[in-house]
Amino acid sequence: MKSWVTTTLRTSSAFAANVIGQLLRHTHKVLGYAYRITRVTIKYCVKASRPLIKSIAKYLHRGYRVSHKHIAKRPHEKLMSKEGRYAQWHLWEHHQKVHYSVLTVYTLL
Repeated sequence: MKSWVTTTLRTSSAFAANVIGQLLRHTHKVLGYAYRITRVTIKYCVKASRPLIKSIAKYLHRGYRVSHKHIAKRPHEKLMSKEGRYAQWHLWEHHQKVHYSVLTVYTLL
């Protein structure tokens, strides 16, 4: 004859296992929905902001070109035409190697 305690424990553990299984399936389903909603939302946000990003990039590139012209290009051209040693340095075949070596050391330090 089965005791009341054994029957109750067996029944309640089976019930608990069933509840936990249902909870896990439901949680998996909810997380799947949340993942899909998040993925679609990010996709549409990126798609909607693409024209804005392009226009910002266009202005940044234009600003870079203007600043490079005034900060680097014009002084370089003036020094090339006026200073003989500067022009001689830039005509030397190894000057870029020296520039990149100094830049690398400066960046690492």
